[in-house]
Amino acid sequence: ARGWGIPAVVGAAEVQLERDTVRIGDAVLRAGDEITIDGSTGDVYEGALRIAGSEAPPELSTLLDWADAVSTGHVEVRANADTEGDASHGRRLGARGIGLCRTEHMFLAADRLPIVRRFILSDDEITEAAALAELEEAQTADFETVLEAMDSLPVTVRLLDPPLHEFLPDMLDLVAREARGELDADGQVELAAVRRLHEANPMIGTRGVRLGVVRSGLYEMQVRALCTAAANLFQRGLHPKVEIMIPLVVDAEELRIARSWVTGVLDEIGHPELASNVVTVGAMIETPRAALTAKALAEHADFFSFGTNDLTQMTFAFSRDDVEARLLPAYQAIGILPANPFAELDQEGVGELVRIGCEAARAAKPKIKLGVCGEHAGDPASADFLVRLGVDSVSCSPFRVPLARLGVAQALLSSGRVDVADVDFGLPAIGGESPAAQPAEPAAAPPASTATVTMSFESSEALVADEALLLHVMKVRGYVTSEGFVESIGTDCTTLLTPLVEAGMVRFIEKRGMYGLLPPGQERHQQLLASIA
Repeated sequence: ARGWGIPAVVGAAEVQLERDTVRIGDAVLRAGDEITIDGSTGDVYEGALRIAGSEAPPELSTLLDWADAVSTGHVEVRANADTEGDASHGRRLGARGIGLCRTEHMFLAADRLPIVRRFILSDDEITEAAALAELEEAQTADFETVLEAMDSLPVTVRLLDPPLHEFLPDMLDLVAREARGELDADGQVELAAVRRLHEANPMIGTRGVRLGVVRSGLYEMQVRALCTAAANLFQRGLHPKVEIMIPLVVDAEELRIARSWVTGVLDEIGHPELASNVVTVGAMIETPRAALTAKALAEHADFFSFGTNDLTQMTFAFSRDDVEARLLPAYQAIGILPANPFAELDQEGVGELVRIGCEAARAAKPKIKLGVCGEHAGDPASADFLVRLGVDSVSCSPFRVPLARLGVAQALLSSGRVDVADVDFGLPAIGGESPAAQPAEPAAAPPASTATVTMSFESSEALVADEALLLHVMKVRGYVTSEGFVESIGTDCTTLLTPLVEAGMVRFIEKRGMYGLLPPGQERHQQLLASIA
């Protein structure tokens, strides 16, 4: 729901569904009744309440530009996107590519699901080949739209990952229809196949790369569709960047074999811009064993992407579908868990596996690219931890991309991976010239009544003391203490604020040690923003 931008309340254990009625405590709602939900607080209201929206202030755009200035060249923020719409929206919100394109979502579309079922349930090569050919044609069209939306930016495509049961008819429904005598001959064949393929624990059964092992040709079909889509875009003068990710790997030999499927198709096609030495191939690290054997896996991977959602499930032995409604709230209420581990990364357990995986991978292959594609990347506390581990990219829902951009930049500064003095924020120097360009003997400062300030700086601290930066911090934060300036820009600017106070732009409240903008300072702030634009 978050990925689609739909407000949702998840894990509402008190909601009881009974045919066409819903009970929430003493309240009873019937089909057709209207409700209003708050996806942020989890509150549900009876009736259609008035809602209000708000436009983001222009200061947010400036702040995000600063965040990008910090993260550029260090950590990319990407979007998890499976459709052209999601990809385009993620790009508008500042995503620098797609970190997770889940191909199974394409297969679950109403017009694709029957074809997938025909492939899975087939017991002869002719039917299987025909179904694969139809899927390849459909996938080519899907991939082309996504790659076009992210033209010139990297797109990580995860090959088919989900368990078989997500594509199959419900066995209980088929059994019930059989008992009622409603199944025809085709239905009987379908039921027999579903029984044959039924798994007790499908999430850790035949899924991901394992499906490619037992059903040969599936992953090769996806790679051919991806190559055809990219080739079509090259012919139109576009520049798609493709990264292919193998899911649910647990062993180096398994990854070697899976990679050979991909490179075999790439070499067979022979497109100069889609050769096996151009398209990168990596692995999704979503099992504890994969994290622990990352050194061996790295020999066959150009990149790793940690799927922290599944890694959390498998590390805790939690079924996310089952525990979030009742168990996790109870664990949090009595203090067993400080937070929902699916919302905020468990640093002691899951995070330790990620750390081990990162260090082992870099030890084997120093230049290997490391990313995170679980939704934890959109949580600031989790992003801070992951950035400190040295990851190269994080990916989350398109709607969380702005939050991730801010979180990543803050983490890069606080962790010391980036020195704020080395960042080009694109701000004009005070007086319109950079400190280095100012004359050795600066002119005398004009009277304070002109609302102009001249400062001189003797070191790289000039960047953080920029007039526009100081004014903008106060515009965004309101009244700011010395400690507040340190939090925002990494340096105590107390002495550098004195000329602004003397010029009547900034008010200093001595008893509280706080600085705030006065009307002349607000006007000067707007002038500087206009000059930057």
